[in-house]
Amino acid sequence: MALRINTNVEALNAYRHLSVVQTQQAGATQSAQQVALAAGVSASAAAADGSGLSVSELLRSQLSGLTQASRSAQSGLGVTQTADAALANTQTLLTRMRDITVQASSAVVVTAALAGMTAEVGALNNTIDTIASTTQFAGQSLLGAAGYSGSFNIGAPGTAQSAITLTLPAATTAALGVTGLNISTPANAAVATQVVQGALDQVTETRSALSRFKSMFTQAVNTITVAVQNIASAGTSITNPAMAADISSMARTQILAQPSMAMASQSGGSTAALMKLLA
Repeated sequence: MALRINTNVEALNAYRHLSVVQTQQAGATQSAQQVALAAGVSASAAAADGSGLSVSELLRSQLSGLTQASRSAQSGLGVTQTADAALANTQTLLTRMRDITVQASSAVVVTAALAGMTAEVGALNNTIDTIASTTQFAGQSLLGAAGYSGSFNIGAPGTAQSAITLTLPAATTAALGVTGLNISTPANAAVATQVVQGALDQVTETRSALSRFKSMFTQAVNTITVAVQNIASAGTSITNPAMAADISSMARTQILAQPSMAMASQSGGSTAALMKLLA
């Protein structure tokens, strides 16, 4: 390396390269800060990218709404499952009641047997009323004398499928028409059989409707779950720093800084050696 007395060109060249690398190091410092924030939301990126922050907040709001819609759909599914399980028991009891009335309508049944059948029908009625009065979801009666009606939001407000309204009729013996059945004679028992069959048809129709609602709520839960996953992924890609790129940038600037600093040190050492020779 040639030594110059008036101007240390090598030193100036080394410091010029060093200043460029120092500028790059400033960017590396910012990358290091982003890496440190990788576990959370990148505040510096949000501050630097206003549009990204706006989109991020919109996605966060949408995610919150969909999460609530998912809870609502799951509640609707819970109502249908609870009511259907109770009505399945009621249906079993009514089926037994119909068997009794059909048997009582036979001319060969003795009076003593009819008395026992009447007592069993009364016990079955009491059980049906107990089921109707105790079937609840979140403290709300589903099959009592007033029936049930509820609306469940399953999407964004204002959309065509934003809510599902579920209505259930009462399933008490009075509502089903099986209170006070008279099977004291074969003729009366034949009439009672028709009444019980009508109650069975009513319960079957309600359970069929519940099956349709169950499918609707299940589909809503599945659809919302997919949407929540996609929106959460999109929001994460906006708000979280790109760790791999940031770490790579930081390593690159650190490597580039090392030869520049070595050049500056060497040029300074050459100048010092020249000054000793001239002394």
